Amino acid sequence: MHRTQLSSGIATGIGGLPHRDAVDAATFVLRNMELPAIPTLPRRSPAEGSMAQAMVGMQGITVGQYGSIAVDATLVDPLAPIVTDLDHDAFLGFRTFLELAHEQQFVGPVKWQFVGPVSFGLALMRAGVPMSEAFESAVRCVRARLQHLLDAVSLALPQSQQLVFIEEPALVDLMQPGFPIAPDTAIDLVSGALAMVEGSAVSGLHVCGLTDIPSQLAAGPRILSLPVRPEIAESAGYLMRFMEQGGYRVGRGAHHRAHPHLGRAPVAATVRTVVRARAARRRPRAVAPAGHRHSGVRPRIAHAGGC
Repeated sequence: MHRTQLSSGIATGIGGLPHRDAVDAATFVLRNMELPAIPTLPRRSPAEGSMAQAMVGMQGITVGQYGSIAVDATLVDPLAPIVTDLDHDAFLGFRTFLELAHEQQFVGPVKWQFVGPVSFGLALMRAGVPMSEAFESAVRCVRARLQHLLDAVSLALPQSQQLVFIEEPALVDLMQPGFPIAPDTAIDLVSGALAMVEGSAVSGLHVCGLTDIPSQLAAGPRILSLPVRPEIAESAGYLMRFMEQGGYRVGRGAHHRAHPHLGRAPVAATVRTVVRARAARRRPRAVAPAGHRHSGVRPRIAHAGGC
């Protein structure tokens, strides 16, 4: 099974959890999330942070006693092999979830995330790695790590559909002057990571903040994670086309929010209504053509926690 159908309003999570105990975290998501999110626990150990998880196993990277990361830029080699050791402290939350879910004979879909090549490349640049080597290393590392983790989940939970989000916090600044790479280059890098996922799972794109939505969609995710803010209605036409073509949209934020006209309703449903209304009012070309029932558009939205 390559595709999965998600019910509107299904609960999942985005980002790390505050737990310090891996078993407690795994138990929490399996018990409380309709779409369990494999935990990362950066408060338990800095090694479980998104950048640290990407760097562990790379040549030139040293992990300290308490999870701190040191980068020797002179030793970073884009062609060096990438080692993914699930027994490493950086993946304790990940492997604990797989062990517990396997014991419980869990067969439903699972969601997990991994940092994308743009944000990872920028992190390597900040650590002193030259730009060309930083992004080449990031691309190879992300693709190798994604495949290793996809294989690990498939081995432990062979019946579970995987939804994998590429995390790209750096895309918030994509359109700002001084961003080190061109927008088209950044989109291509993200698109390559998403394509890697689509070989065996459903891909998603997560950006911690509101950025250029058309650029995010151009990367080709099957699922788009957006913060629940009124500003997303400015891209109503793009979002309507995305959903009409079968894409999923994930609304991030509190579960309920008061609306002056709709009353107290799920946030995702509220935003969906606003998007539809503004699409009809302000972007008529994005509305379904004559003869097509507007009610046939069925956005599938997952409620998710914030970053």
